[in-house]
Formats: sequence, C-alpha cells, structure tokens
Amino acid sequence: MTKKTRVVISFLGTQLDSGGGEGRWNKWRPNVAMNQRNDLILDRIELFYADKYRPLADLVRTDIRDRAPHTAVNLVQMELANPWDFSEVYTRLHDWAASYPFDTEKEEYWVHITTGTHVAQICLFLLVESRQIPGVLLQTAPPKNQKRQMARGDVGTYEVIDLDLARYDPLAARLAAPIMALAALVGCAHSPSTAATVGDTVISDAELTEIVDSCRAAGLKPNRSKVVSLMVFGEIFEGAARRLGKSLDEAALQEMKGDPRLAPLMGTPCERPFKNGFRTELGKKLLDPGSVKASLPSVEINPRYGAWDPKQGFDPMGGSISVEAES
Repeated sequence: MTKKTRVVISFLGTQLDSGGGEGRWNKWRPNVAMNQRNDLILDRIELFYADKYRPLADLVRTDIRDRAPHTAVNLVQMELANPWDFSEVYTRLHDWAASYPFDTEKEEYWVHITTGTHVAQICLFLLVESRQIPGVLLQTAPPKNQKRQMARGDVGTYEVIDLDLARYDPLAARLAAPIMALAALVGCAHSPSTAATVGDTVISDAELTEIVDSCRAAGLKPNRSKVVSLMVFGEIFEGAARRLGKSLDEAALQEMKGDPRLAPLMGTPCERPFKNGFRTELGKKLLDPGSVKASLPSVEINPRYGAWDPKQGFDPMGGSISVEAES
C-alpha cells in the first residue's frame, strides 16, 4: 500500500513561534518543534500568516527546512481585519477549504489547533468536525521544563485526534458544548447535526457528508455550501409542485438519465443534489412563480453553509450559487 503524503494545516503562532538568535532553538516553537521530531515525518505544511508577520513566517520556514529538509512549507497569506471575529475567521477559513484541492486518496490532513487565536482554533475544529476539511486534529504541547528539555532534544509531545473514531466521541461531545456556546454568542448557533431544514424536511449533516463522500468517490470536487443550496431549492420547488398535486421527481430523473455524464451517479447519494438541481430548473419552467412564492416554507440554514433570507434567498458561505426566492 502506497504511503500517503502527510499534510499539516496550521496558523503561524505570532507569539509561540517567535524567537531570534541561537537562543530560539531552546524555545518551544510549535510549528518548528513538530518538525524536530525523529518519530514524526511531515511532508508539507500549509502555514497561514498575515503580511505584517511575513518576516516571522519566513524565519519559521527557514528553520523548518534546516531541521526537516524534506518538508515543504507553503506560506498561505490570510489577512483578517479582526482575528477574534468568529464570522470573519470562519468565512475566510471556509473559503480556503472550499477552494483547496484536497485529495484524500493520496494525502492525509492534520489540522494543527495549538496556534492561532482561540476563535481560529474553534473554526478549524468545526471545519474538521463537519468534514469540510477531511482530516484529523493535531495538538502539540511543550516539554515541562522548556529551556532545559529543549536543549536536551525533548521537543514536547503531540496527539492526533480523529473525530470519526468512536473512542473520541466523549472528547467531541465535551468540546462541542463550549464551541456551540461560543457560536451562539456570536450569532452562529445551530444544531450541529443539521445542515438545513425546509418545512418539515431535515437535511442532516450526516446526509450531507454521505453525499459529499459519494461525489468525491465519483471524481467530483463538491462544495458543501453548493450542495446544501441545491438540496434546499429542490425541496422548495418539489413542495410547491406537490401542493398543486404534481411532482417533479420523475421528470428530474429523466433529465439526469439523458445526460451521459450523470448516468454513473444514478442510485448513489451523489444523485440527490443533481436531482434537486433539475427539480429547481423544471420548477422554474413549469410552476407559476407567484404560487411558489406564496407557498414558500420556513427555511433554516446551518451558518456553516450559508444564510437564508426570504427576500434574497440563499447566500452560501464561500460559494458562488445565489438563487433569488422569486425564481
């Protein structure tokens, strides 16, 4: 079995990673220290930094190369007006994850949650927990007597936390409470197990993950926000059709069957967003816009994936799909 490339996703520690002169090697710097270990091989690091800290980012990259020449360090500039603003930080990280070419067949992703603000750490946790970053969490810690132990070659400890493993369920549950409490304080509270609701129809995070994994297995690169958008509007138009004694399902499936690119997806979870996309297109053609608008159900979107406004429609997080409710 071919060994996967190990990729770490991390924020530059503006305080923890700082240090100058030869004395810096006796200070625990998390992004450098993880590359000083003999028992841990990292192939690439995606390191977020702000432009004003570019000199520090360059020094950290140089020191990593000095201790681990095989490790590639990609400096990823991420400017945040307020690194303690939950909405801004989450949006920027979500946008980055949505555009990043994850390849879980060839690579594994470790998300470092030791550096960055507490808000950044929480946002990274949420993105991993929701599988928008398909990886595991990485926590690092310094040795007890930092200066003395570092001089002796003890660069601290690390722990890998896989939120998909049942043995970490208690940890996930313990972390979820304060995380969702903070999210509520910043206006982002929502059931962590629900992606969206349309009337009485619930689109769960588990269903969304199943769809995304199925589409990835088919060679596609789905965006969760866009999938939610397709699902929501498909449900809206199908509900409107049913209230008129009709259904768009059969016609939507026929449209899919007529497209040879979509035929392989039939019968898989990845079929659902495409079928809902055709539901929407057919609904626009066959249903009276006034009747659709008049029967618009209540819609709630998990803030991880976007926002819903009855007048403006669905505004996806980091996506380009925006369909007006009047459609």
